[in-house]
Amino acid sequence: MKENVIIPFYLNEKVINSLYSVVIQKYVKIKSINKRKQCIVNLNTPLSNISPGHYLQGDLSVQVLDECSRERIDERVSMVIEIFMNIMDILQEKGVLKYINSREEISKIEKNDFIVFSSKISEFPTLSRINDIVSAMQYQEVLGLNKNENDKETTSSELLYSMKNYIEEYKKTKCVKYISDDIFGSSNRIILPLKMEYLQGDIDYLMNNEVSIFAKVINTYEDNYDKDFALKSGTCFDFMDSNSFSSLEKKVPLALNKNRMAKSEYIDNYDFIETIPIAIYM
Repeated sequence: MKENVIIPFYLNEKVINSLYSVVIQKYVKIKSINKRKQCIVNLNTPLSNISPGHYLQGDLSVQVLDECSRERIDERVSMVIEIFMNIMDILQEKGVLKYINSREEISKIEKNDFIVFSSKISEFPTLSRINDIVSAMQYQEVLGLNKNENDKETTSSELLYSMKNYIEEYKKTKCVKYISDDIFGSSNRIILPLKMEYLQGDIDYLMNNEVSIFAKVINTYEDNYDKDFALKSGTCFDFMDSNSFSSLEKKVPLALNKNRMAKSEYIDNYDFIETIPIAIYM
Protein backbone atom coordinates (compact mmCIF):
# COMPACT_ATOMS: atom_id res chain seq x y z
CA MET A 1 0.00 0.00 0.00
CA LYS A 2 1.13 3.55 -0.65
CA GLU A 3 -0.06 4.73 2.76
CA ASN A 4 2.27 3.75 5.59
CA VAL A 5 -0.22 4.10 8.43
CA ILE A 6 -3.99 3.94 7.96
CA ILE A 7 -7.11 3.95 10.10
CA PRO A 8 -9.78 1.69 8.55
CA PHE A 9 -13.37 2.84 9.08
CA TYR A 10 -15.10 0.35 6.79
CA LEU A 11 -14.04 -3.18 5.90
CA ASN A 12 -16.32 -5.41 3.83
CA GLU A 13 -15.19 -8.61 5.50
CA LYS A 14 -17.00 -11.09 3.24
CA VAL A 15 -15.70 -9.49 0.06
CA ILE A 16 -12.19 -9.16 1.49
CA ASN A 17 -11.99 -12.84 2.46
CA SER A 18 -13.39 -14.00 -0.88
CA LEU A 19 -11.15 -11.66 -2.86
CA TYR A 20 -8.10 -12.77 -0.90
CA SER A 21 -8.72 -16.40 -1.83
CA VAL A 22 -9.01 -15.47 -5.50
CA VAL A 23 -5.94 -13.19 -5.47
CA ILE A 24 -3.79 -15.82 -3.73
CA GLN A 25 -4.92 -18.49 -6.17
CA LYS A 26 -4.24 -16.31 -9.20
CA TYR A 27 -1.15 -14.32 -8.32
CA VAL A 28 0.67 -15.97 -5.40
CA LYS A 29 2.16 -19.45 -5.26
CA ILE A 30 1.68 -21.12 -1.89
CA LYS A 31 5.08 -21.79 -0.43
CA SER A 32 5.90 -25.47 0.02
CA ILE A 33 8.80 -26.21 2.32
CA ASN A 34 10.39 -29.67 2.29
CA LYS A 35 12.42 -30.63 5.31
CA ARG A 36 14.44 -33.83 5.08
CA LYS A 37 16.13 -35.32 8.10
CA GLN A 38 18.60 -38.11 7.54
CA CYS A 39 20.70 -39.99 10.11
CA ILE A 40 23.36 -42.54 8.97
CA VAL A 41 25.28 -44.76 11.42
CA ASN A 42 28.27 -46.75 10.09
CA LEU A 43 29.71 -49.63 12.11
CA ASN A 44 32.80 -51.64 11.12
CA THR A 45 33.95 -54.56 13.35
CA PRO A 46 35.66 -57.99 13.02
CA LEU A 47 33.23 -60.88 12.63
CA SER A 48 34.73 -62.60 15.68
CA ASN A 49 33.31 -59.79 17.86
CA ILE A 50 29.73 -60.71 17.02
CA SER A 51 30.18 -64.48 17.36
CA PRO A 52 31.82 -65.22 20.77
CA GLY A 53 33.60 -68.59 21.06
CA HIS A 54 34.08 -68.88 17.34
CA TYR A 55 36.93 -67.74 15.25
CA LEU A 56 35.67 -66.04 12.13
CA GLN A 57 37.77 -64.22 9.65
CA GLY A 58 36.61 -61.01 8.00
CA ASP A 59 34.92 -57.70 8.85
CA LEU A 60 31.29 -56.69 9.23
CA SER A 61 30.01 -53.36 7.97
CA VAL A 62 26.58 -52.15 9.12
CA GLN A 63 24.85 -48.99 7.90
CA VAL A 64 21.72 -47.75 9.65
CA LEU A 65 19.70 -45.13 7.73
CA ASP A 66 16.98 -43.16 9.53
CA GLU A 67 15.24 -40.78 7.15
CA CYS A 68 12.29 -38.58 7.91
CA SER A 69 10.75 -36.38 5.23
CA ARG A 70 7.95 -33.97 5.92
CA GLU A 71 6.25 -31.26 3.95
CA ARG A 72 4.83 -28.13 5.48
CA ILE A 73 2.48 -25.71 3.73
CA ASP A 74 3.08 -22.11 4.66
CA GLU A 75 -0.49 -20.90 5.02
CA ARG A 76 -1.39 -17.22 5.12
CA VAL A 77 -3.61 -16.78 8.15
CA SER A 78 -4.42 -13.19 9.05
CA MET A 79 -7.01 -10.92 10.52
CA VAL A 80 -9.21 -8.93 8.14
CA ILE A 81 -7.05 -5.81 8.28
CA GLU A 82 -3.88 -7.71 7.46
CA ILE A 83 -5.65 -9.56 4.66
CA PHE A 84 -6.93 -6.27 3.24
CA MET A 85 -3.44 -4.76 3.26
CA ASN A 86 -2.00 -7.88 1.61
CA ILE A 87 -4.63 -7.69 -1.13
CA MET A 88 -3.72 -4.07 -1.82
CA ASP A 89 -0.02 -4.92 -1.99
CA ILE A 90 -0.55 -7.87 -4.34
CA LEU A 91 -2.91 -6.00 -6.68
CA GLN A 92 -0.56 -3.04 -6.79
CA GLU A 93 2.46 -5.27 -7.46
CA LYS A 94 0.62 -6.99 -10.32
CA GLY A 95 -0.49 -3.67 -11.82
CA VAL A 96 -4.18 -4.45 -11.30
CA LEU A 97 -4.92 -1.61 -8.87
CA LYS A 98 -5.69 1.85 -10.28
CA TYR A 99 -4.92 4.86 -8.08
CA ILE A 100 -7.09 7.75 -9.26
CA ASN A 101 -4.96 10.87 -8.90
CA SER A 102 -6.12 13.06 -11.78
CA ARG A 103 -9.11 13.96 -13.89
CA GLU A 104 -7.61 12.11 -16.84
CA GLU A 105 -7.41 8.87 -14.86
CA ILE A 106 -11.13 9.07 -14.04
CA SER A 107 -11.97 8.95 -17.74
CA LYS A 108 -10.00 5.70 -18.01
CA ILE A 109 -12.00 3.87 -15.34
CA GLU A 110 -13.67 0.77 -16.75
CA LYS A 111 -16.06 -1.87 -15.51
CA ASN A 112 -14.37 -4.50 -13.27
CA ASP A 113 -11.47 -2.20 -12.38
CA PHE A 114 -10.12 -2.13 -8.84
CA ILE A 115 -9.70 1.53 -7.90
CA VAL A 116 -8.46 3.66 -5.02
CA PHE A 117 -9.57 7.26 -4.81
CA SER A 118 -10.02 9.99 -2.22
CA SER A 119 -13.18 12.02 -1.73
CA LYS A 120 -15.77 13.25 0.70
CA ILE A 121 -18.93 11.15 0.67
CA SER A 122 -22.54 12.00 1.45
CA GLU A 123 -25.91 10.31 1.60
CA PHE A 124 -27.92 9.72 -1.53
CA PRO A 125 -30.10 12.74 -2.39
CA THR A 126 -33.37 10.96 -1.57
CA LEU A 127 -32.14 9.69 1.80
CA SER A 128 -30.54 13.02 2.63
CA ARG A 129 -33.83 14.79 2.02
CA ILE A 130 -35.81 12.28 4.09
CA ASN A 131 -33.33 12.50 6.98
CA ASP A 132 -33.65 16.30 6.96
CA ILE A 133 -37.42 15.95 7.23
CA VAL A 134 -37.18 13.39 10.05
CA SER A 135 -34.71 15.56 12.00
CA ALA A 136 -36.94 18.63 11.62
CA MET A 137 -40.02 16.67 12.71
CA GLN A 138 -38.16 15.36 15.73
CA TYR A 139 -37.11 18.90 16.62
CA GLN A 140 -40.72 20.02 16.46
CA GLU A 141 -41.84 17.13 18.64
CA VAL A 142 -39.16 17.77 21.27
CA LEU A 143 -40.18 21.45 21.53
CA GLY A 144 -43.90 20.68 21.38
CA LEU A 145 -44.32 22.51 18.09
CA ASN A 146 -46.32 19.70 16.53
CA LYS A 147 -49.53 20.46 18.45
CA ASN A 148 -52.56 22.31 17.16
CA GLU A 149 -54.60 25.00 18.84
CA ASN A 150 -56.55 22.42 20.86
CA ASP A 151 -53.28 21.18 22.33
CA LYS A 152 -53.68 17.80 20.63
CA GLU A 153 -50.82 16.13 18.82
CA THR A 154 -51.23 16.03 15.09
CA THR A 155 -50.51 12.97 12.98
CA SER A 156 -46.93 14.21 12.56
CA SER A 157 -45.85 12.19 15.61
CA GLU A 158 -47.21 9.01 14.08
CA LEU A 159 -45.58 9.85 10.78
CA LEU A 160 -42.28 10.57 12.51
CA TYR A 161 -42.40 7.26 14.38
CA SER A 162 -43.23 5.36 11.20
CA MET A 163 -40.48 7.02 9.13
CA LYS A 164 -37.82 6.54 11.80
CA ASN A 165 -38.64 2.87 12.23
CA TYR A 166 -38.60 2.30 8.50
CA ILE A 167 -35.21 4.00 8.05
CA GLU A 168 -33.66 2.12 10.97
CA GLU A 169 -34.89 -1.22 9.63
CA TYR A 170 -33.68 -0.33 6.15
CA LYS A 171 -30.18 0.42 7.44
CA LYS A 172 -30.05 -2.90 9.28
CA THR A 173 -31.14 -5.06 6.37
CA LYS A 174 -29.93 -3.36 3.19
CA CYS A 175 -26.97 -1.48 1.78
CA VAL A 176 -27.24 2.25 2.36
CA LYS A 177 -26.13 4.15 -0.72
CA TYR A 178 -23.66 7.02 -0.48
CA ILE A 179 -22.15 9.15 -3.22
CA SER A 180 -18.76 10.81 -3.66
CA ASP A 181 -18.01 14.42 -4.48
CA ASP A 182 -17.11 15.27 -8.05
CA ILE A 183 -13.62 13.80 -8.30
CA PHE A 184 -11.01 16.39 -9.37
CA GLY A 185 -13.79 18.63 -10.68
CA SER A 186 -14.88 16.05 -13.24
CA SER A 187 -18.47 15.28 -14.21
CA ASN A 188 -18.27 11.88 -12.48
CA ARG A 189 -19.51 10.84 -9.09
CA ILE A 190 -18.98 7.42 -7.57
CA ILE A 191 -21.81 5.44 -5.98
CA LEU A 192 -20.96 3.55 -2.79
CA PRO A 193 -23.49 1.09 -1.31
CA LEU A 194 -22.37 0.52 2.30
CA LYS A 195 -23.42 -2.30 4.60
CA MET A 196 -23.62 -0.80 8.10
CA GLU A 197 -22.43 -3.99 9.82
CA TYR A 198 -18.98 -3.52 8.30
CA LEU A 199 -18.43 -0.06 9.79
CA GLN A 200 -15.48 0.12 12.16
CA GLY A 201 -17.05 2.85 14.28
CA ASP A 202 -19.73 5.44 13.64
CA ILE A 203 -20.81 6.54 10.16
CA ASP A 204 -20.29 10.14 11.29
CA TYR A 205 -16.54 9.52 11.11
CA LEU A 206 -16.89 9.34 7.33
CA MET A 207 -19.01 12.44 6.89
CA ASN A 208 -17.47 15.81 5.96
CA ASN A 209 -13.99 14.31 5.80
CA GLU A 210 -11.98 13.23 2.81
CA VAL A 211 -11.42 9.50 2.97
CA SER A 212 -9.62 6.95 0.80
CA ILE A 213 -11.81 4.30 -0.79
CA PHE A 214 -10.79 0.93 -2.23
CA ALA A 215 -13.55 -0.43 -4.46
CA LYS A 216 -14.40 -2.57 -7.46
CA VAL A 217 -16.22 -0.92 -10.36
CA ILE A 218 -19.37 -2.82 -11.36
CA ASN A 219 -21.07 -0.36 -13.72
CA THR A 220 -21.02 3.07 -15.33
CA TYR A 221 -24.05 5.23 -16.14
CA GLU A 222 -24.24 8.02 -18.71
CA ASP A 223 -27.78 7.76 -20.07
CA ASN A 224 -30.38 9.77 -18.12
CA TYR A 225 -32.71 6.80 -17.71
CA ASP A 226 -29.88 4.65 -16.37
CA LYS A 227 -28.70 7.45 -14.10
CA ASP A 228 -32.17 7.83 -12.64
CA PHE A 229 -32.21 4.09 -11.93
CA ALA A 230 -28.73 4.26 -10.36
CA LEU A 231 -29.84 7.00 -7.97
CA LYS A 232 -32.66 4.93 -6.50
CA SER A 233 -32.02 4.34 -2.81
CA GLY A 234 -33.88 1.04 -2.61
CA THR A 235 -36.47 2.48 -0.21
CA CYS A 236 -40.16 3.28 -0.52
CA PHE A 237 -39.15 6.95 -0.75
CA ASP A 238 -38.03 6.33 -4.33
CA PHE A 239 -41.70 6.58 -5.27
CA MET A 240 -41.86 10.18 -4.06
CA ASP A 241 -41.56 12.82 -6.77
CA SER A 242 -40.57 16.45 -6.27
CA ASN A 243 -44.18 17.47 -5.59
CA SER A 244 -44.51 14.82 -2.86
CA PHE A 245 -41.35 16.06 -1.18
CA SER A 246 -42.43 19.69 -1.46
CA SER A 247 -45.81 18.88 0.07
CA LEU A 248 -44.17 17.11 3.01
CA GLU A 249 -41.56 19.80 3.51
CA LYS A 250 -44.24 22.51 3.70
CA LYS A 251 -45.45 20.85 6.88
CA VAL A 252 -41.90 20.97 8.24
CA PRO A 253 -40.28 24.22 7.00
CA LEU A 254 -37.15 23.55 9.06
CA ALA A 255 -36.37 20.60 6.80
CA LEU A 256 -35.69 22.81 3.81
CA ASN A 257 -31.99 22.76 2.97
CA LYS A 258 -31.23 25.29 0.28
CA ASN A 259 -27.73 23.89 -0.24
CA ARG A 260 -28.94 20.39 -0.97
CA MET A 261 -28.77 19.31 -4.59
CA ALA A 262 -31.94 17.70 -5.94
CA LYS A 263 -31.89 14.29 -7.59
CA SER A 264 -32.72 15.84 -10.97
CA GLU A 265 -29.66 18.11 -10.71
CA TYR A 266 -27.43 15.10 -10.14
CA ILE A 267 -28.85 13.45 -13.25
CA ASP A 268 -28.45 16.59 -15.38
CA ASN A 269 -24.90 17.40 -14.28
CA TYR A 270 -23.12 14.13 -13.55
CA ASP A 271 -22.36 10.66 -14.82
CA PHE A 272 -22.08 7.85 -12.30
CA ILE A 273 -19.69 5.03 -11.56
CA GLU A 274 -21.19 2.31 -9.38
CA THR A 275 -18.87 0.30 -7.18
CA ILE A 276 -18.68 -2.32 -4.47
CA PRO A 277 -16.77 -0.60 -1.64
CA ILE A 278 -14.22 -2.96 -0.13
CA ALA A 279 -12.55 -0.66 2.36
CA ILE A 280 -12.69 2.98 3.45
CA TYR A 281 -9.82 4.39 5.45
CA MET A 282 -7.84 7.51 6.35
